[in-house]
Amino acid sequence: MPCWRRKPRSSAGADDVLVIFADTPLIRPQTLVRMRAALARARPSWCSAFGRSDPTGYGRLVLDGGELVAIREELDASEAERAIDLCNGGLMAFAGEHGARDPDADRQPTTARANSISPTQSPLRGR
Repeated sequence: MPCWRRKPRSSAGADDVLVIFADTPLIRPQTLVRMRAALARARPSWCSAFGRSDPTGYGRLVLDGGELVAIREELDASEAERAIDLCNGGLMAFAGEHGARDPDADRQPTTARANSISPTQSPLRGR
Protein backbone atom coordinates (compact mmCIF):
# COMPACT_ATOMS: atom_id res chain seq x y z
CA MET A 1 0.00 0.00 0.00
CA PRO A 2 1.87 3.13 -1.14
CA CYS A 3 1.80 6.24 1.02
CA TRP A 4 2.71 9.72 -0.11
CA ARG A 5 3.43 12.85 1.88
CA ARG A 6 0.80 15.34 0.75
CA LYS A 7 2.37 18.58 1.94
CA PRO A 8 5.56 19.84 3.56
CA ARG A 9 5.74 19.77 7.33
CA SER A 10 4.12 22.98 8.55
CA SER A 11 3.90 22.11 12.23
CA ALA A 12 4.83 19.20 14.47
CA GLY A 13 2.99 16.07 13.41
CA ALA A 14 1.32 17.75 10.44
CA ASP A 15 2.47 15.11 7.96
CA ASP A 16 2.33 11.99 10.10
CA VAL A 17 0.85 9.01 8.29
CA LEU A 18 -1.67 6.75 10.05
CA VAL A 19 -2.36 3.43 8.32
CA ILE A 20 -5.57 1.62 9.24
CA PHE A 21 -6.31 -1.64 7.42
CA ALA A 22 -9.86 -1.77 6.08
CA ASP A 23 -10.52 -5.06 7.88
CA THR A 24 -9.55 -3.66 11.31
CA PRO A 25 -12.87 -3.08 13.12
CA LEU A 26 -13.96 -0.77 15.90
CA ILE A 27 -11.11 1.74 15.93
CA ARG A 28 -11.82 4.40 18.52
CA PRO A 29 -10.69 8.03 18.14
CA GLN A 30 -8.66 7.63 21.35
CA THR A 31 -6.60 4.93 19.62
CA LEU A 32 -5.66 7.34 16.83
CA VAL A 33 -4.70 9.95 19.43
CA ARG A 34 -2.44 7.39 21.18
CA MET A 35 -0.82 6.50 17.85
CA ARG A 36 0.05 10.16 17.25
CA ALA A 37 1.23 10.54 20.86
CA ALA A 38 3.69 7.67 20.37
CA LEU A 39 5.13 9.51 17.37
CA ALA A 40 5.34 12.74 19.37
CA ARG A 41 7.57 10.92 21.90
CA ALA A 42 10.30 10.79 19.24
CA ARG A 43 9.29 7.39 17.90
CA PRO A 44 9.49 7.46 14.10
CA SER A 45 7.08 4.54 13.78
CA TRP A 46 4.45 2.55 15.67
CA CYS A 47 2.68 -0.74 14.92
CA SER A 48 -0.18 -2.51 16.74
CA ALA A 49 0.15 -6.20 17.55
CA PHE A 50 -1.70 -9.03 19.23
CA GLY A 51 -0.87 -12.60 20.20
CA ARG A 52 -2.79 -15.68 19.02
CA SER A 53 -2.34 -19.30 20.03
CA ASP A 54 -3.27 -20.14 16.42
CA PRO A 55 -2.09 -17.26 14.22
CA THR A 56 -3.08 -18.95 10.94
CA GLY A 57 -4.19 -16.37 8.39
CA TYR A 58 -2.60 -13.36 10.09
CA GLY A 59 0.48 -11.38 9.12
CA ARG A 60 3.36 -12.00 11.54
CA LEU A 61 5.60 -9.41 13.16
CA VAL A 62 9.17 -10.66 12.80
CA LEU A 63 11.44 -9.42 15.58
CA ASP A 64 15.21 -9.48 15.93
CA GLY A 65 16.40 -8.68 19.44
CA GLY A 66 13.07 -7.01 20.22
CA GLU A 67 13.25 -4.83 17.09
CA LEU A 68 10.59 -5.15 14.39
CA VAL A 69 12.42 -6.08 11.20
CA ALA A 70 9.60 -7.38 8.98
CA ILE A 71 5.88 -7.87 8.65
CA ARG A 72 5.32 -11.14 6.83
CA GLU A 73 1.97 -12.20 5.39
CA GLU A 74 0.91 -15.83 5.95
CA LEU A 75 1.30 -16.81 2.29
CA ASP A 76 4.79 -15.29 2.08
CA ALA A 77 6.03 -16.57 5.45
CA SER A 78 8.61 -19.29 5.89
CA GLU A 79 7.80 -22.23 8.16
CA ALA A 80 9.70 -20.55 11.01
CA GLU A 81 7.82 -17.26 10.45
CA ARG A 82 4.45 -19.06 10.42
CA ALA A 83 5.31 -20.36 13.92
CA ILE A 84 5.46 -16.76 15.24
CA ASP A 85 2.39 -15.95 17.36
CA LEU A 86 2.79 -12.14 17.35
CA CYS A 87 0.38 -10.84 14.72
CA ASN A 88 -0.05 -7.57 12.84
CA GLY A 89 -2.88 -5.62 14.47
CA GLY A 90 -3.74 -3.61 11.36
CA LEU A 91 -2.70 -0.17 12.65
CA MET A 92 0.57 1.63 11.86
CA ALA A 93 1.84 5.15 12.21
CA PHE A 94 4.87 6.86 10.67
CA ALA A 95 6.21 10.25 11.70
CA GLY A 96 6.91 12.93 9.15
CA GLU A 97 9.65 11.94 6.73
CA HIS A 98 9.20 8.25 7.64
CA GLY A 99 5.75 8.37 6.05
CA ALA A 100 7.18 9.16 2.62
CA ARG A 101 6.42 6.80 -0.24
CA ASP A 102 8.20 3.43 -0.18
CA PRO A 103 10.24 3.18 -3.43
CA ASP A 104 9.53 -0.57 -3.62
CA ALA A 105 5.76 -0.19 -3.23
CA ASP A 106 5.07 -0.60 -6.97
CA ARG A 107 6.79 -3.96 -7.38
CA GLN A 108 4.54 -6.90 -8.21
CA PRO A 109 3.30 -9.11 -5.34
CA THR A 110 4.81 -12.59 -5.12
CA THR A 111 1.43 -14.06 -4.13
CA ALA A 112 -2.24 -13.24 -4.55
CA ARG A 113 -2.04 -11.17 -1.36
CA ALA A 114 -0.29 -7.88 -0.75
CA ASN A 115 3.50 -7.81 -0.48
CA SER A 116 5.10 -8.53 2.83
CA ILE A 117 7.57 -5.96 4.07
CA SER A 118 11.11 -7.30 4.00
CA PRO A 119 13.81 -6.28 6.49
CA THR A 120 15.57 -4.21 3.83
CA GLN A 121 12.55 -2.15 2.87
CA SER A 122 10.81 -1.77 6.22
CA PRO A 123 10.49 1.83 7.41
CA LEU A 124 10.41 0.34 10.91
CA ARG A 125 13.96 -1.04 10.71
CA GLY A 126 16.31 0.57 13.18
CA ARG A 127 13.56 2.41 15.00
